Amino acid sequence: MVGGSPGVIGLICGALCSLLLACGAEQFVPNQDGSATGSNVDGPSLGSGGSNTGSGGDLGPGTGGLGGDAPPNDDAGGVAGSGGIPGSGGTIDAGAGGTPSIDAPMDLGGNDVVDASPEVHAAALMGSTGTAFGGNPTGGGPFQDACPGGQAVIGFSGTVTVANPALGVVNGQIGTRCGVIQILGTTVTVISGAVLPTHGVLEPTLWTRTCPANQVVVGFAGHMGSFLDQLVFNCAPLTAASDAPGAALTPGTATALMPVGGDGGGAFAQITCPAGQIASGSLVRTGDYLDAVSLICSSATIAP
Repeated sequence: MVGGSPGVIGLICGALCSLLLACGAEQFVPNQDGSATGSNVDGPSLGSGGSNTGSGGDLGPGTGGLGGDAPPNDDAGGVAGSGGIPGSGGTIDAGAGGTPSIDAPMDLGGNDVVDASPEVHAAALMGSTGTAFGGNPTGGGPFQDACPGGQAVIGFSGTVTVANPALGVVNGQIGTRCGVIQILGTTVTVISGAVLPTHGVLEPTLWTRTCPANQVVVGFAGHMGSFLDQLVFNCAPLTAASDAPGAALTPGTATALMPVGGDGGGAFAQITCPAGQIASGSLVRTGDYLDAVSLICSSATIAP
């Protein structure tokens, strides 16, 4: 047996006990039955932090992680982990600007590939000027007709009598035919339009005189005696000064259509619309037969 001072031995034992307690060793205490059981003095374990994070596009927070497992010796379970950080919102990329293959009505410049067709404009006819009459200006009764807006006279139709010793061949009826004026760039076209009423007395022989394609009536000539024996209508193409709204539509060189009616009576001088104007209607006088014809003339421009 090793000898030693009881005081020194006590100090050593106390130090060892304190060290064991600091390291988490169990402390033996006496039970009522004299046996010793350990009483756990460990601190509670913390659960692991949450690991879930919000999915992209879902702005809500992720679900929190599960609580930590309870350690041995009946310790309480760890606290639940904190929620995961919110997921970042989904990104929607803006579509890249398309490259046009065809322009809008007007060129936009830059990356044009194919130009769009220029806009088709209508015509605006303004003013109303009557020409002199060809024929008897006081015979029969007057009938005036005007083409609808944007249209001009492109011809006439009617009837003539059969030949007879007293009158020869004279005109009995006449009606005005109109055409729609269209402007594409500076190109002017004319298509069939309204057919206005026919005036006079129906005779056996029908006739129609229509201007060449894309032309309008600008004047007429003929023969007259007691009635209107013959008519020769003159037509001209139109040109546009520019493609801008308001630009003037100017008639070109006139050409004569085939005569209609007989060659009795006497010829009257060429009757034409004022310079730069075209026929937009007619004024005729009829009774038993066709007595006289006059044109209603207007200036034409590109409509807005």
